[in-house]
Amino acid sequence: MGEIGRGRLLLGAFPTAEAAVAFADRVSAAPAAEVARLWSRAREAFLSSANGAVEPQEADADAGTLETLAEALDASLFRSSVEGRSWRVASVAVESLATSQPLVQLARVAALSRRMGEDGLLRMLFPSRGSVDARVEAPGGASIALVTERADLAVSKIEARQADATGPIEVVFRLEPRPNYLTVLRLGTRLVVRNGNHRLVAAWSRGVRRVPCVLLDADEESFAERPDRFAPDALRGRRAPRIVDLVEPSDASVDIELAARKHVTVFRAEQRWSREER
Repeated sequence: MGEIGRGRLLLGAFPTAEAAVAFADRVSAAPAAEVARLWSRAREAFLSSANGAVEPQEADADAGTLETLAEALDASLFRSSVEGRSWRVASVAVESLATSQPLVQLARVAALSRRMGEDGLLRMLFPSRGSVDARVEAPGGASIALVTERADLAVSKIEARQADATGPIEVVFRLEPRPNYLTVLRLGTRLVVRNGNHRLVAAWSRGVRRVPCVLLDADEESFAERPDRFAPDALRGRRAPRIVDLVEPSDASVDIELAARKHVTVFRAEQRWSREER
């Protein structure tokens, strides 16, 4: 697992100093007093900058793009993630995309920019394969834990194996990276990035102004309150936080040293009695 490094925080998009401090405390070791001091100026700069309510600019993806992405969009984990929802592959203007993510990790943006130069835009936005970068820990008792830097692993299969009737039973968990495709949600007249903030910042920095994406109609669950996201009201307001706000340093943002964090998936065996119905 690599070093975390520095991140760019869109400080001025938080409606209050308290909200900004609470978020910064989760992701960095920046002193609360310093974050609160910087917030006022950043907020003023954010609100006085170009209107964030840019009209969505979407169009149908071209036939070549659809053909290239056909296999990726047929992956079982992707299909299950959009099951029961209306979606399509569309072409959108990056400048019109709002973001609910207050921060990007600068080292990751740089790595994705290099990857785009090597593999091209589509393979960066719609990776055909992911890697499982995790370590196994034994927290004690009948349990194991998988520790990763990001919460992008999904349990795709659980299987019980027994070689013979009296032999031990083995339980196998299959974990795979979730499909990490560029996904955008339609929230009223606004388009909000659901997944792919770092890739969009990398693409814009390399001169890309329109990108293909999976476009979904938003539901209430999509914009539930989360401690690692801007509040839904911020996305509906006149001045929404946008992807392009995170591309370059500005008076509305601040670059901070990030704290190392880990995501833990625990598998625990429990034994109990239950009544057998007849």
